[in-house]
Amino acid sequence: MTAFEKDRFDAIPDAYPRVGVHRARPSRLRTAAPVLWSLVATVALVAVGITGVETFSARFSGAGSTDAAPAAPAEQQPVAEVPAQAVFSADESITVLNGSTTDGLATTVSERLQEGGWTVGTAASAVQDDVATTTVYYADPLDEGAARGVARALGVDGSVERSEAFPGSSLTVVIGNDFRV
Repeated sequence: MTAFEKDRFDAIPDAYPRVGVHRARPSRLRTAAPVLWSLVATVALVAVGITGVETFSARFSGAGSTDAAPAAPAEQQPVAEVPAQAVFSADESITVLNGSTTDGLATTVSERLQEGGWTVGTAASAVQDDVATTTVYYADPLDEGAARGVARALGVDGSVERSEAFPGSSLTVVIGNDFRV
């Protein structure tokens, strides 16, 4: 290693204190401010997230529509035998949700409906797998005939209900544990 000769800058007396190296300690508030802002932002984001999940999961899961105790059956007026598919537009599709404990039932039911000439858009598992009865839901009163036609095609004639719980589909079939292939 190269050795340099000593010069006047190497000899600093010990009497001189170090200058410019030490700064004043920041206040506690200044140190805690970023932590406090992070905490406030985290709480706000969690609150918004929980509110959003509660709002949208209740809207799309059909909460309460399958667990409610069945009301006393009302007297049904005779319905004129009109082909249900003629009322249901060809560009509309049916959503099939498996609410039973049997795996793959949504696909099986979708295939059965497609063989019958119905258009199935989505086949998936429902939020719950303890739905007791298979039900066909419709939102628009004009789709009631089509809903009855789907129920008849599946062999569940009496299980048709009007519900706003499934806004993304004209007809929604929720397969319950009572459904037999």
